[in-house]
Amino acid sequence: MKLQKIQSKKAQLETMQTVFIVLFLFISLFFVLVVVVAKDKANARTQIEQLVLLTEYKKAQIMDYLPELRCSFENVILKDCYDKLAIDSFANTVSKNQLYYNQLFGHAKITINEYETDWQTTEIYNNVPEDLTSTQTFFNPVIVYNALEAKKNFGVIEIEIYS
Repeated sequence: MKLQKIQSKKAQLETMQTVFIVLFLFISLFFVLVVVVAKDKANARTQIEQLVLLTEYKKAQIMDYLPELRCSFENVILKDCYDKLAIDSFANTVSKNQLYYNQLFGHAKITINEYETDWQTTEIYNNVPEDLTSTQTFFNPVIVYNALEAKKNFGVIEIEIYS
């Protein structure tokens, strides 16, 4: 009789050990799952931020490929060279074709700052949204060529992209 009670208690202990081990495994698995989901959420947020930054950078790069602004010498287009006369003309073109340039640049403000003897600023595009949430600014050093005086001056394109 005592042997049967001892075996019964031993069986109960083994059953409780098994239950506690399984319970411990499920709790551990739950915590691992929570950590993995939190890490994936942080990675997804980082990837979204990088994608937004890349999209904004693409908008900033559009300026480099607009034929309306490029300057060339003997049919050779210089990289990061903008014609001063074309810049002034482009500002008027943008105001006439606002819908096209809104699709091209989106919500942004583009100014070209030229340094000759002092800084001269020309705003060529301005589409600031009413509900401004964040701003990303890009600066690009360029050459501003004045064809009337055959002079090359230092300039900076400032692109503020709003989102």
